[in-house]
Formats: sequence, C-alpha cells, structure tokens
Amino acid sequence: MEQHSLGLVYRSATDMNYKGHVSFSLPPPLPQFPAQQAAMNYHFPQTLVAGYSYRPTTNWNLEVDADWSDWSSLRDAAIQTAPIPVGTLTFNWKPSAIYEFGVTRYFGGGWRASAGYMYSENSVPTGFLNPLIPDSDRHIFSIGVGKTYRHLSWDAAYQLGYGPARSVTADINSPNGSYEFFSNALSINVGWRF
Repeated sequence: MEQHSLGLVYRSATDMNYKGHVSFSLPPPLPQFPAQQAAMNYHFPQTLVAGYSYRPTTNWNLEVDADWSDWSSLRDAAIQTAPIPVGTLTFNWKPSAIYEFGVTRYFGGGWRASAGYMYSENSVPTGFLNPLIPDSDRHIFSIGVGKTYRHLSWDAAYQLGYGPARSVTADINSPNGSYEFFSNALSINVGWRF
C-alpha cells in the first residue's frame, strides 16, 4: 500500500543517575553553606507512540500521531548530599498523551511547505503544580518551509504554543498563583546526505 504508512514505537522506562554539585545560601545571619557533591536518580517513564501517514499523491503527505507517556511512574526524586541533606522533589504526575496532525506539500525543485497542530495533555495535577514545571493542556501550531538539493537540505519552522491559565489557591504543595503558558520558537535545520 504505497499511499499508507503505519508506525508503532515502544520505549521502556529507564532511570538516569545524575551526579554534580549543589549550592545554596540563606539570608544573614544564618550560616552559609559551600557547594557540595550531590546525586539524584530520575525515572523516565515508558512511552508508546503510534503514527499513520497517508499520501494521496506524491505531492502531499498527511500524518497523525498519538504519543502516550506513563508519567504516573515518576513519584519522588531524592537529592542525595552529604553531610547536609537537601530534600526530595515530589512529582506524583499522571499519564498523558500528545495528539499531532501535520501536512506537507511538496513542490518542484526540491521545495516543500508544512503545517501542523499538536494538543498536549496536562501531566501535573493541581496539587503538585509548581513554577519550575507549570504544566497545562497546550495547543501548539507550526508552519515551515524547506528545500532539498543533491546532498544538502535545510528546513526553517516557526512554532506558537499556548496553554490556558491554571489557578492554584490554598494548596500546601503548590505556590498559589495563576500559571499560563505562551511560547514562540524558531528553528533552522541543515542536513548533508552522503
């Protein structure tokens, strides 16, 4: 079926062990602490991705993907230091999915143009939302253009992301406030084929 392509990818969970240094200071007159060695084990979740591509003609490609991550397996990450303990990062996230749709139009002379949309589900329950990772449901739009030569290829793309505001009030685990996501991104890729 030349017009149809299917893909399925499974990645098992894995742990990463980080080693480095931490430093922090307290307001005077409290004692100041020098930088100290630290380590942390971080659990990356299992993921499952399914995709489908349809090419009605050689000039068009339409794609849909669903990407599921089991963030519920990420619970606590203890920052291990000696002799002064720093603490534990508590996540308690939930599984989430990303749904993607894209279309590419191929033109003569190696030119192409693409557009896409992604919807990313929130992974962080309100009780564990924090300013470091202010997760929310997100809508992400992108457009791009590219060209392929004999060995060289390049692509340029613009992406706009928006996440509606989430409010947290009177929660002991999360700082109170309103969290909103907005981003702009420009990317340029260059490739060389041997």
